[in-house]
Amino acid sequence: MRKAITVIVACALFSGCATLNSFNRTNELYGIKFNSFDAAKDFKISINDKNYELIGCNPAETDRHIIARGYLPADYDYQPVTYLNINIINYSNNPISTNYFRDRCSLKTLDGKLYILEKPDITGYHSGEYINPSSTAYFTYVLPPALRRIQKEQIDTITLELGEHQGVSDKSIIVLKQVPK
Repeated sequence: MRKAITVIVACALFSGCATLNSFNRTNELYGIKFNSFDAAKDFKISINDKNYELIGCNPAETDRHIIARGYLPADYDYQPVTYLNINIINYSNNPISTNYFRDRCSLKTLDGKLYILEKPDITGYHSGEYINPSSTAYFTYVLPPALRRIQKEQIDTITLELGEHQGVSDKSIIVLKQVPK
């Protein structure tokens, strides 16, 4: 009996760790690293049980060990949304470079408008030059006034371009899409 309970507990622990790409469905945006902008052009997210599947992209053009989760704070009538939070999780074996002065974040709405999002003051930005393996980095971007009432359903894509240090381009392209309900 004790052995059976040990096996059940071990299975529960391992199955919880096996779903790296799943997360609470109240989160609003999900993405991964792509090798190029073209590779990310037509991808969509589909929900399959507890996992998210990417559709319309070549797996060879992605790095599924680098994922991103984005959140828009709740929009209250008295307080418009002023920022976007993005967490980048690096499950790969290589660091991802970041640079306050060269990193870029853009948001494209479903009606085709493209907005470049501003970074907060340098003291409020990710503090390291790298996102190390097995680490998470937290980024905040300021929404322009035109987007202060945006809803998740109005977002087509959010694209982050991270990297380039000391003249060496090691840019990472991370693209997020809305998670279907």
